[in-house]
Amino acid sequence: MVKLDRYIGVQVLFAILAVLGIIVGLALLFALIDELGDIEGNYGIGDALWYVLLTAPRRIYDMLPMAALVGCLIGLGTLASNSELTIMRAAGVSIGRIVWGVMKPMLALMLVGILIGEYVAPWTENQAQASRAMAQGGGEAQTAKRGMWHRQGQEFVHINTVQPGGVLFGVTRYRFDDERRLESPALRAAPPTKATIGSWRMWRPRCSMIAAPKSSRRRPSAGISNSARNCWAPWCWSLRRCRSPACGVTSIT
Repeated sequence: MVKLDRYIGVQVLFAILAVLGIIVGLALLFALIDELGDIEGNYGIGDALWYVLLTAPRRIYDMLPMAALVGCLIGLGTLASNSELTIMRAAGVSIGRIVWGVMKPMLALMLVGILIGEYVAPWTENQAQASRAMAQGGGEAQTAKRGMWHRQGQEFVHINTVQPGGVLFGVTRYRFDDERRLESPALRAAPPTKATIGSWRMWRPRCSMIAAPKSSRRRPSAGISNSARNCWAPWCWSLRRCRSPACGVTSIT
């Protein structure tokens, strides 16, 4: 009986894996074709292919129930077409024993699916979305089509992408007065911004100061400095504190 259970399980398992491979392969192919329409700038065919490959565990998790159903039907259908099920029944094997032989690979695949859905797919999906957003943003501090905006009071923050672990890329921070005029320079941090306890730490921030046109007062001209310490002091009051200015490390809340 052990050999019989193993034989039935192998037939069903191979059928399920074959169906899963076909379905997931087609899904990945269609996803890659869809991503080709977004290729522009720094987002090339290699980035699109890497993004599609990283989404494979999520697609496997989504397609596994359908593949298991179709695979079981194909596996049992193959056994029935070769009259093997009839021979088993004639030899005195009960229907429950045949069903148990089919359920063994199903239980193993169920366990694999749970592990993929709980541990593998979420991590790879986050990595895929983060790498795609970084490639499409081109590492710039701000892009018009990508990223997200966040408003808190009179401050507006644009974030290009968020990686797993709370690491932000392409952060731009603006502050306006009550009349909606820019009150402080735009603080940019294209390198990663990492979360610390109670604050976010911006690495190598740069300040862009915009001068009012045709103004009689002497204001800083538009430009980008190398670090936060080179900002015009009255315009950088929104920075809570600066540490290691030579490295350009700034903590904001």
